[in-house]
Amino acid sequence: MRNVEVIRQSISKVTQMLAGMKIEVTQRGDQAAVKYDGRTGKAVRVNIPFLPDAASDELIAAVQGFLDHEVAHILFSDAKAAAEAYAESKRLGITHNIVEDCFIEVNMEKRFKGSAMNLSNVRRLVFVTRSGPQIEEMIARGMTDEPTMFKALSVTVFRALAGQPECKEFLDDGDKWRFMPNILKALSFYEFDIQKCKTSWDTLDLARKVLTALEKIGQDEEETQDEEKEENSGGGGSDGDCDSDTKSKSKSKSKDDTGAEEESDDSEEGDGKPDDEEGDEEGKSESGGDEGDEEGESENAGDDEEADDEEEASSGGDDDSDGDDTSSSETTEEAELILSGMDEAKDFAESVAQEVTNVYQNEAAEGKYGEWIIFSREYDEPTEYDSTGVADYDVIKMNDRMNAMVGPMAKQLERLILARKRSTFEPGKRSGRLHTANLHRLTSGDDRVFRRKFDTAIKDTAVEILIDMSGSMGGDKMETAAYSGFALASMLQRVNIPVEVMSFTTDTGGSRAYFDEMNEASKRLGRSFSHTGVCTHLLLKGFNERVDNKVAKRFAHLGANKSRLMSQNCDPESVYAAGIRLAKRPEQRRVLMVLSDGHPAFSGDYAGGFKRLKSVVKDCEGAGLDVIGIGIQDRSVEEFYPKHVVLHSASELPKAIMGEMQALLLR
Repeated sequence: MRNVEVIRQSISKVTQMLAGMKIEVTQRGDQAAVKYDGRTGKAVRVNIPFLPDAASDELIAAVQGFLDHEVAHILFSDAKAAAEAYAESKRLGITHNIVEDCFIEVNMEKRFKGSAMNLSNVRRLVFVTRSGPQIEEMIARGMTDEPTMFKALSVTVFRALAGQPECKEFLDDGDKWRFMPNILKALSFYEFDIQKCKTSWDTLDLARKVLTALEKIGQDEEETQDEEKEENSGGGGSDGDCDSDTKSKSKSKSKDDTGAEEESDDSEEGDGKPDDEEGDEEGKSESGGDEGDEEGESENAGDDEEADDEEEASSGGDDDSDGDDTSSSETTEEAELILSGMDEAKDFAESVAQEVTNVYQNEAAEGKYGEWIIFSREYDEPTEYDSTGVADYDVIKMNDRMNAMVGPMAKQLERLILARKRSTFEPGKRSGRLHTANLHRLTSGDDRVFRRKFDTAIKDTAVEILIDMSGSMGGDKMETAAYSGFALASMLQRVNIPVEVMSFTTDTGGSRAYFDEMNEASKRLGRSFSHTGVCTHLLLKGFNERVDNKVAKRFAHLGANKSRLMSQNCDPESVYAAGIRLAKRPEQRRVLMVLSDGHPAFSGDYAGGFKRLKSVVKDCEGAGLDVIGIGIQDRSVEEFYPKHVVLHSASELPKAIMGEMQALLLR
């Protein structure tokens, strides 16, 4: 639990860093996602799942890698360059994103050293752990032609060529490079050019260069074949023999190829080639020359006539010349198949986001997170208690009743502390300071005539006081709890012990969108979250505040039952939040006091809350915190807190609490 909380806190630091850039980072539910501004293309919100206490290393690695990748985009990417790429063509936009990912991750690792491990872990998860078995299955089934393999490995290839060791090792294992010789040859420049990129505009230029290189694959081979055809035809001509010869070669070639070429021929209508060129080629292959056959005329006679006119105008009826133009200006079929694989390349961030979601949902379904699963804790951070409306009479009343009690309590505690701090001397030592009263021992040969000074160390201590502010605490209970909290804070301040006092209840303070997201996540998981409300924590006194008139007004306002926020009490979550705050303190001894009147009562897994509260108290004690439950006119604390006392009125505080305070602070 402690390690997971460290990760949560590190994510909170990222949140603070991005807050100045007007980017919201949330930890909610089960999904990882990025929300973009539709107008500017810039990220406006990054969400990652709220990590359960029992989150696996795999989920943590995926979350950290996803977050670091998105932060890299936010810090180093120029949204305008990405927009220009997609405006030019979808293919360029996808290619630019692949190249850009390589660029931003290098910069992220340079600026934040810890991100190198996070990104490395998530690459291994996506490319090795998840993609590896799929690639091996493809190889076993013989699906190893170059376009197919590149379609599956395109993102990995670019990252490996950019120097990412995880991707390079993956492709080296079993020499997967061997399936893509033409692509590697075409991209021979990439390894060097990616290192020269300084901005997103540089990566955009490189993406254009990549597409140009891939488009040229196979063109040299076609040009060689065209030259051979020209030599065999004896210099060309427009007679039917030449066209017939060309037709027979075309047919023999199609027989040698696989059935995939026939499918490609059928789909060429949608590959960007004008209709008039298609009609022209079809007519020539059937009849040779300017004569259009009946089938061609019936399908598109007008196009045939246009094609014939264009052919005569451009080449004077020389069919071979037309073929040369096509091979030099159009993408080859092989190149187009390779490029189509680029069109379907999955965005790395989307792959990681899907991985994060899958891991969370699978582990939740397997019960690895236990019964207690929280949607979010983003509202747990306390805010200052609002004492607006408190009357001077309320403050005077509290001071009159408690000041007479605080003085004697503080004096008693102070005397105990001083007594423990008092130095003592232990005689009968063989070294130390000479103790004249023991010199007589020398006559009997006993050399233990020295004494040593011993100082009793008092551990520095910090105290967190948590006050139940639920509806059931109304009336005398609330007054007892508020006045007791004020008295304890005043007493501890007098003996220089740092103390913080926080009240807790629940609220529906989350936005409509927040609860909509919670409901959607519940449907995906097939279960409700353990707490379906929002915790409210209010600071009555912070660690760095003095108990002055401003602070006294907060306690008096609470004790007068003037708060309108008194609702439910989700003790498991609030005690957890207070424990985390206290655990951050540097003092050697840390004491958590919880003032409450009964059992947890909240929206969600009400019965599970009892078990969860016991678990949280145990975890706090395991983390080195001393936890005391103080029952306010109720003995329910006995069920949840091994150390507990019960108060029926604030006047019982000295008798009830001083014994526990002495045991905790002076042991």
